[in-house]
Amino acid sequence: MTNYKLIKKLVCKREKELESIIDAKRIDLAEAPGGLLRTAKCRNKIQYFKRDSVDDFNGTYIKKADLGLAIQLAQKEYDLKTIAAAEKEIVILNSLSSVYNSENIEQVAEKMVKEKAALVNKVCLSDEEYIKQWLSQEYVHNTTYPENLKVENSKGIKMRSKSEVLISNILDEYNIPYLYEKPLRLGNYRTVSPDFTLLDMRDRSEVYLEHLGMIDNEEYLAKNLDKINEYIENGYFLGSKLLISYETSKEPLNIKKVRAMLENYFSTML
Repeated sequence: MTNYKLIKKLVCKREKELESIIDAKRIDLAEAPGGLLRTAKCRNKIQYFKRDSVDDFNGTYIKKADLGLAIQLAQKEYDLKTIAAAEKEIVILNSLSSVYNSENIEQVAEKMVKEKAALVNKVCLSDEEYIKQWLSQEYVHNTTYPENLKVENSKGIKMRSKSEVLISNILDEYNIPYLYEKPLRLGNYRTVSPDFTLLDMRDRSEVYLEHLGMIDNEEYLAKNLDKINEYIENGYFLGSKLLISYETSKEPLNIKKVRAMLENYFSTML
């Protein structure tokens, strides 16, 4: 289910955009010429007429040399209709905002007596409950080369490199929930263990972050390019549901780039 907090943010963003458009159009209209534009077709050619008022049905013919006036009048009509449509939409958006500011289905259980809420089967968990449940899930950990799981992060999770620990620290800093090396089935046969499975709370979906630690090693790079291609073939596209960090023996993990990547992807969450 779509996160209601995301809806609130999108509604607020849309309102601000509409208000900005209204302000800009009102400035433009201050310099718009008086009158209205009428168009007519004569011998397959379009003719333009300036009407001084709604009662002036025919209007005065606009010569070809004065086409700029027709353009201004058409723009004026468009701007007026744009403002009216934007104002109407803002009224609707305000009503929608009031719904999410009062009560929504995620908050029903929160407003019940605690002992009663503990007995019900909830239609939708709160964000906090959902994150807690997601983090507590059990899965079979990657048992390949267990001797490499020798670097521990601040949560006591053993990881395969210092770079992965640094990445996990950034995820913790940004409050992005993650699971380490949780299995993911690609297609019918292949199962991989992404370095990090991230929880995107905007729509409660999973995003995968792979860290490529030796891309200057040809064999390692070829193997991981095949893996990335498998991700893509199964609908996990780079920058969408698949994020990549990397380093070489000479170029260590760039923390700034990892932060920028996460901030760009989770911009409405952070």
